[in-house]
Amino acid sequence: MARVPDIRFSSVAPWGPWEAGRTWRPGRHATARGAAARRGTTLVEVIAAVTVASAILGSGALLLVQILRIEAGEREEAHRFTAVGRLSARLRQDVAQATQMVLRRAGAESSTAPRGRGVPLLTLMLPAPEQVDYIVRPDVLYRLARPASGLRRERYRLPAGWKCTLHIEEERAGRWLVMCLQAPPTSGEGWQYCIEASVGQHVAQAEGEARP
Repeated sequence: MARVPDIRFSSVAPWGPWEAGRTWRPGRHATARGAAARRGTTLVEVIAAVTVASAILGSGALLLVQILRIEAGEREEAHRFTAVGRLSARLRQDVAQATQMVLRRAGAESSTAPRGRGVPLLTLMLPAPEQVDYIVRPDVLYRLARPASGLRRERYRLPAGWKCTLHIEEERAGRWLVMCLQAPPTSGEGWQYCIEASVGQHVAQAEGEARP
């Protein structure tokens, strides 16, 4: 019997049979409600709500102020990053396979570079950059692979409008690494893909801000 990795894989819109004969346990985010709760309020929804409020108040100034605030918030968000590290070798392999499948579905553009050429500068801001496995910004995901020949950086740029999040969740059942990719509201898909991997207490998470 094939080993079932400690990974939960889910999406709002099922893709059908999983690839490569792997078995995935259904995640707790496999419902529209779970995805909507994680997705939060979209820019379109906020603008629509503010437009209605502006019409009621008879003032367009409120709408302008809110749009400027939203744009400023999105610019700030673009510089934020989350990193996780110290994954076990087996977990790195399982998460890498699941991540590549999701990114391929999303149509992300990939590129690779050896250490010293294009490895993100923001890794230097982390306490132990040599232990980092993944770095996520809203529109880019970096995976730092460790082949026998040395560290290699894999970079995945998401299509316009897509967003990627990464964090560690604490539960009574344990700790989970949760990586989600959200399709843009304008695509009409409304899909959110989540990879959830069971991790131990040794796995670390760091957050920060990287200015260009």
